[in-house]
This record gives sequence, C-alpha cells and structure tokens, in this order.
Amino acid sequence: MNLSTSEDNGIQVTFERQKSADNNFQLRSNRAIIELAASMSLIDNMKKESFLKTILGKEELPIKHYPDSRIYACVIPARIRKESDGLLPNRVTGNTREVVIDKLFDLFSGKKSGSGKNTLTILYKEFIENRKKDEDIASQTARKNECDWNTFFKDKPLVLADVSDITPADIMAHFKSMTEGRKMTRHAFGNAKGLLNQLFDLAYEKNLVERNICRQLSTKKLKFKPEACKQDLVYSKDERDQIVDELKTSDNVYDKAIVIQFCLGCRVSEVKGLCWSDLDFNRREINIHRELVEDEEGNPILKNHTKNGMGEGNRVLPMTSRAEEIFASIPKPEDKESLVFVRDYKPIRTQTVNDHLRNVCRKLNIRYLSSHKIRAWGITEALASGMDQASVMKLAGHASPETMRSYVRVARVNNDISEKFNKVFD
Repeated sequence: MNLSTSEDNGIQVTFERQKSADNNFQLRSNRAIIELAASMSLIDNMKKESFLKTILGKEELPIKHYPDSRIYACVIPARIRKESDGLLPNRVTGNTREVVIDKLFDLFSGKKSGSGKNTLTILYKEFIENRKKDEDIASQTARKNECDWNTFFKDKPLVLADVSDITPADIMAHFKSMTEGRKMTRHAFGNAKGLLNQLFDLAYEKNLVERNICRQLSTKKLKFKPEACKQDLVYSKDERDQIVDELKTSDNVYDKAIVIQFCLGCRVSEVKGLCWSDLDFNRREINIHRELVEDEEGNPILKNHTKNGMGEGNRVLPMTSRAEEIFASIPKPEDKESLVFVRDYKPIRTQTVNDHLRNVCRKLNIRYLSSHKIRAWGITEALASGMDQASVMKLAGHASPETMRSYVRVARVNNDISEKFNKVFD
C-alpha cells in the first residue's frame, strides 16, 4: 500500500515537471512569436519606408510631428500630386508616425484611397466627360458641376476613398464640414449634394456599391445660411412695360428677341431656337419644341427638344398681339425651317442678348437682370394673376411643381391687396 502511494506520488511529480516544462516551452514559443512578429513588423515598416523614400524621392520621409495638435503629417510634393492628375491629397496625417507611413503606403501602393480605380474622383472624371458630350446637357450646367466639384469636393478625403468603403457617417461628416457656421445656403448645398447623388448613381450602375447611400441621407438637421429675399431678383411689371415700350419699335433683331421673351416668358434658348415653321399666324399659336444653345467654344447647336429633353417641355403658347407685331416686322425667308432670329445669317447669341438688355436697362435707369430673369418674371406674374399652378407649369414647360416653384419670386403687393390690407390693419 505504501509502495503504491509512493508510486502515485512519483507519477504526480513527473506529471507536474512535464507540465512545467510544457508551460515554459509555451512561454518561450509565445515570446519567440512576439519577437518574430515585432521583427517582421519592423522589417515591414523598413520596407514601406524604403518604398516611400523611392516614391517621394527623399532620403528621409518628410514626416513632421505637431505636438500642439498631437498629429504627425507628411506633405506630398507638388510634383507628385501633379503627376497623379489631382488624385492625391496635399498631405497625409495620423496620430502616430507609423499610422502616417501605413496611410502613405496604402496610398501609393494602390490598396486604398487616391490611386484605386473606384474613388469618387475617378467617377467624377468619367461623369463630367459624359456631361460635356451629352447634347441634352447645357454647357453652363456642366460648368456649374465643375464649380461645385472644385469648391466642395476636390482633394477632400471623401472623394479619395474607395467608394465601397464610404459610409453614411463619412458623407454626413463631409456635409457638416461644408455647412458649418451656416456658411452656405440650402440651395447651394442642394446643388452640391445633387452632384454627389449622381456620382453614387454612377457607382451603383457600375456595381461598385449595393445602393446609393447618399440619396437616403436626411439633411434636415443641417444649418444653412438664410436665402436672400427673391423679391428684388426679378423685373417688376412696370419695369417690363418700360423695357418693352422702349424696344418695340427697334429694328435690331436682338431687341426684338428681348420683347418676344417678355411676351412668352420662355427660355432665351427657346426664343433663339424658334423657326418660322413654329409660328401659326392663323391659329395665333407658337410651337415651342426646340432650343438653340452654345457649346464651350460658342458654336451654336440647335436641339430638337427643350431643355429637360422631356415631353413636358414641348408646348404651344398663345401668340399675343404684341408678339404678332414683332414677328410681322421681321423679314420672312422662303425657307420655313429657317431661324426667326438671325444676324448676318448667323443665330443670335445669348451673351449679346444680355448686352442689349443691359444697355436698355442703363438707359431707363432700371437695375439690370439677365434674360433668364425674364422667365422668372413670367412665371411669377402668371401665378400672381390668379392662373392655377397646373396651367403655369404647362405654359412654362416644367415637369414638376418643385422646378416651377424654384422660379417663383415674392410677388409685389398690388394696389388691390394694399387697399384690403389697409382696411384690416389701418
């Protein structure tokens, strides 16, 4: 019995010794693994630094520490940014030197933002090229897109990240930086967000994202600069009458075009695109179904549709007596498909229309507003006269009430309303 107990004790001691040896071996193994990982990490960092030094053309990485802001930053040389065609940011920052190195390595090795094929920057380049080629898109609209991109998105971290990695929180953070301190109006923000919406639409079409997360974001909590009162951004009826009376007897084709726009309330491009075949003097009607625009070089382009390219834009407007007089005063060619408004056998230009409008405003001591504001005047006056919204939408060629309301200005208080107001509050 005692022998058996002794044997048991011996076995127990042997087991404990073996267990201790195994533990020591495990500790040594773990320590070796940790040391190996550290060595590999160090080697990895050394390889990254060597790679980055070659890319940047520097003997030492230009990473600086800013103790006040607790960040490390590396400025990417202008030469390299230029070679990247605008895909690289001005600098890369991080809370440690190693983080900056990792970001730089990912940036230049093509693993993440900036050099990949699926950034918003890459998508924007394709988007804007297609916009400029699309005959249904006015060159002015494409220029506005470029302006919004350069102002709100170019070189920002959001557009340098892979689009599949962007989260709703990333987009909202960018929106907050745009609107912080109420530094932009809701209208300006809407234009910028609309551009981003279209870029995510393109990403969705290319199967780069599963859905357009930008369109689904609510921006109601963002704070905006108050919109300026639009009352003064449109001609008054009295100003319109003065301009028309001044120009109605002019022989200049540009002056006649201005009067016609005041008589129709349509776009200046639609006035420029009118052909003699569009005028029905028997029925006293004007068929609006095309427009004449100019490309970036100023070359005229006649399109067989109106601005939005949709059926709602095509419409028939009544020919007023004043409009009929103006058309009758213009020499009519044999070719009915000829443009109505030409100068020296060439289509009239929007800029010259505005120049003539500016001159007559100066002569009459009226504040100048562009020819596009004539359209805003027409829609505002039509609604103020009591015409229902559906009719105004049809006559204006708008596809939605929202588009039409964007043209409406605060109607001036007429005498009838003033009298009623005085009766109530005087």
